[in-house]
Amino acid sequence: MTLPSANAVTSDMTMSTAIITNSSTADKNANPSATMASLFGDPVIAKGKGVEVKQSALDEVVLGIKSAAAAHNQTIPPQQLMGIESQMLTRLIQIQLLLQKSTPADKVVGQAKPNSN
Repeated sequence: MTLPSANAVTSDMTMSTAIITNSSTADKNANPSATMASLFGDPVIAKGKGVEVKQSALDEVVLGIKSAAAAHNQTIPPQQLMGIESQMLTRLIQIQLLLQKSTPADKVVGQAKPNSN
């Protein structure tokens, strides 16, 4: 007779453990970039003189592009996605190079005119 109650306690403990696990998983899903970085690190994918691009920066840009496509009910084929990743990596490197060459006055002007393409 003691065994069934021991099983009941074990079942309750398993259920509460599952609830705790699910809530911590939900917290991790709120910031997938941080979760990936904590699991696999945040490797540098491009490095040069004064330039360093990490995987998380590229992932963030690509995620934005995928989200915009999904908002318009579009999908990006894997082959095209590889090309987009390459272009965005190049763009991230270019931005860092331009920021290195910019003067404080350039930065003030740039902040005064956001998105004036």
